[in-house]
Amino acid sequence: MIALFRYTLFIAALLQCAQVVFSQSSASLEKQIDQVFQEFSQQDDFQGAVLVGHQGNILYQQAFGLANREWDIPNTVDTKFNLASISKQFTAALVLQLVEEGKLDLSKTISDYFPEYRQDVGQRVTLHQLLTHQSGIPNYTSLPFVWSDSLYRRYDSRDLIQKFASGDLEFEPGSRYQYNNSGYLILSFIIEEVTGQPFEEVFNKRIARPLGLKHTGVDDREEVLPRRAYAYNKTSAGYQNVYSMYMPNLQGAGNLYGTVADLFRWDQALYNNSVLSDNSRELMMRPYTDVNQQWIPPYENRYGFGVGIAKIPMVAKKNLNMVFHSGHIRGFSGFYARFPDEQYVVIILSNTGEVSTARMNQISLEVIQVLEESTLASAKPSSTTKAKRSKPASSNSTQAKRTQPVLAPTISERDLEKAIYSAWVQGGASAAIAQYNQLIESFPYDYSDTRKKLSALTKKLNKEGNTESALAIAELNSQVNPHWESFSELAAIHQQLGQKENAVQHYQKAISINPNRTEEEQAAYQTAQKALKTLL
Repeated sequence: MIALFRYTLFIAALLQCAQVVFSQSSASLEKQIDQVFQEFSQQDDFQGAVLVGHQGNILYQQAFGLANREWDIPNTVDTKFNLASISKQFTAALVLQLVEEGKLDLSKTISDYFPEYRQDVGQRVTLHQLLTHQSGIPNYTSLPFVWSDSLYRRYDSRDLIQKFASGDLEFEPGSRYQYNNSGYLILSFIIEEVTGQPFEEVFNKRIARPLGLKHTGVDDREEVLPRRAYAYNKTSAGYQNVYSMYMPNLQGAGNLYGTVADLFRWDQALYNNSVLSDNSRELMMRPYTDVNQQWIPPYENRYGFGVGIAKIPMVAKKNLNMVFHSGHIRGFSGFYARFPDEQYVVIILSNTGEVSTARMNQISLEVIQVLEESTLASAKPSSTTKAKRSKPASSNSTQAKRTQPVLAPTISERDLEKAIYSAWVQGGASAAIAQYNQLIESFPYDYSDTRKKLSALTKKLNKEGNTESALAIAELNSQVNPHWESFSELAAIHQQLGQKENAVQHYQKAISINPNRTEEEQAAYQTAQKALKTLL
């Protein structure tokens, strides 16, 4: 009996130790994830809510910034954000449910379900092509002035489709991929036609209520919605309110609102048959289109039904399969990324409209890198080496590109001047320009004012006596930022090097585009004129 009692105490002690270790490990992991998002918030001025999950558990959720800037009301994890194009996967799921019930057939055409649609196009475009952005129908949200005018006007769905989503085909249906909101608008109308119910009721009946998505629904900017985030755009002058548009104009393509927690519930439902059968889920997440690198550069991705599909190269693993979608609408940005093999999910919702898809994807991958390193560390308990966050793969290292993801720039790399100066130290002007091109290509929204940074580097190199390199950077600046200051700076270096003709040419260019209004502009204008008198 005494031996049994001692054994019981021993087991209890072991369990207690295990709980402490687990708790410490969990706290450490949460701290690392928090560091990623805190840097994201500080560096990008991100405001919104985020959630990270693994195997059905929420590992991290947090909110940043303000839901209402006028009243200093903070965002919370319960704040409702417009989901924009993340909404498309819900439309695709409704279509697949109706296919399961025999009410829709993906191989049939628009005209089979919507005979009022123009027959010459409707008879050639299938539901499958609408779902996969291969219809050839013009994208109505790319039409001139649609965001500044038409989307604010009240149309019923028939008028909206007739006016904006019934244009001549831009290419043969099924021949190529071109992202298209018109297709999902038409699909939402077809859903209404075959069910005899408004899209909102179909969504609530078939998805929201069964899954317990109590904070997700069809958005109406006129409705008083508790815990709704206000929409903002950020300009050089600060944050600005975004005017509300008529949300039914985006039905099926981007008219849902939701929370990070409800998106997590949706994500978990996709692992069982509570929303789709195994076959329909497999159809939804199967890639159908050609590879492209435009959506989440520099990674190759393809499109399924309402979701993108990508293979992400990771350290110590060949790749991760990612199913994802971004969302952008005036005043809101979002990113939903699920990794079904590992059952990771990262959700980012923002009430500012300028957070780029590429940037949110890179933040998601940085979080996944933390999770993967935690998994590797758990598999090797004897190792005392601390895992380090990966940096972007070098542009001249093919092997590095295969084995390591290009993650978001670190703090030092986000200083463009410092990043390309460092590249110059390693390999001269050509390396500096290559580094610039790589950063701008991979993170196009992270470096909005490159002119001043390139100008500062030009002056730094010139001051250090590296005039030829300064000239190369100044030439780059004048090409990517054709501003009077860029041409003036380039002309001055040509003059310094005794290259008279080039100096004259660029001073003349600077004068021709200088508005000559402010004191600074007038002073520069006069300086350029004096230089020309000296040279001519």
